[in-house]
Amino acid sequence: MFKIRRNELRKQRAVVIRLEISIEEGKVGVGCISDDMRTYVGDREQILTAGDANCEVPVDVQDGSRWLVIRNVLGSGSSTINLSGIRTYRAERVLRPQV
Repeated sequence: MFKIRRNELRKQRAVVIRLEISIEEGKVGVGCISDDMRTYVGDREQILTAGDANCEVPVDVQDGSRWLVIRNVLGSGSSTINLSGIRTYRAERVLRPQV
């Protein structure tokens, strides 16, 4: 887990977190959670499987996102990843699909 430091982003309304990641084997979930460490905020968890590379996570700074989490979601066994970088980019706003 990686702490999202809101005070450093206070002038931003939204950011995009880009993970420079490759999934070697297994399956992982990526998303932002609130301080209760259980509730996903904004977009639901993105699922990445073996062979997937790089991921962008949109974050609305005002919605309560506090932690970026990368977790193993393989039913049994472990997953192997290579995380080579985490970059944050300013965004005007987070667009959410209409359901």
